[in-house]
Amino acid sequence: MYRSSILLIEANADTLQALTSNFQREGATVTTFNNATRGYDYLKKGTADLIVTDWNMAIFDGLDLCKLLKRSQQHAHIPLVMLTDRESEIDAVTALEVGVEDYIRKPVKVKELIVRMKNILRRKENYYPVHGLSNGLTASAEDRPIAIRQPVIKLNEVSLDNYSHKAYLLDKELSLTYSEFKLLELFISNPRRVYQRSTIIEKISGIDYFVTERSVDVMVVGLRKKLGEYKKYLETVRGVGYRFIG
Repeated sequence: MYRSSILLIEANADTLQALTSNFQREGATVTTFNNATRGYDYLKKGTADLIVTDWNMAIFDGLDLCKLLKRSQQHAHIPLVMLTDRESEIDAVTALEVGVEDYIRKPVKVKELIVRMKNILRRKENYYPVHGLSNGLTASAEDRPIAIRQPVIKLNEVSLDNYSHKAYLLDKELSLTYSEFKLLELFISNPRRVYQRSTIIEKISGIDYFVTERSVDVMVVGLRKKLGEYKKYLETVRGVGYRFIG
């Protein structure tokens, strides 16, 4: 985190002060606000290498902020970590699907949070040089690597149409998020192959989309729910990762 610029948005004054002190000890430059509205106003003129925000704030909360930033060409590249006292798995899935790179449940374990932040920043720094980009820039369509993909992939009851970006189960369309579609595409393209979480991250991460190992577990949970009774096809291989047996 040395020399990284962190935007910290936290409604609780004690938490704000404690996190600021710890981030500064790591060598980060920290800009702080106690509500998401002021944080968003700051980003209209400024930027950050990483945003850490509280979810629960009045009127305009952390999730609202994330939605706006991920729709903004100027800010979509900035990774965002959500702090929350929400315990529902649905809330975690919701946050990750709108673009949050990681979420930490309160009370915050500062050392764990800092390690997660360092990992996100490291992946970001490692990715941009490969594409000749600096922080704050995103690749144009012609700059991005293009993978040769099969137009239609089918495995027993499940099929994917890469042209329309739609997935079907027994000819009924599944309502999948972008990340769930990519995850399912990976699994059914290579049935019975066991994927470690780190490999899944490597395969489905993109220049504007950063995935953590914790995010992978949440995406698998979401995908299983949408597969219904066919969730049995998506197996957990204990201590290793996941596979789709078809």
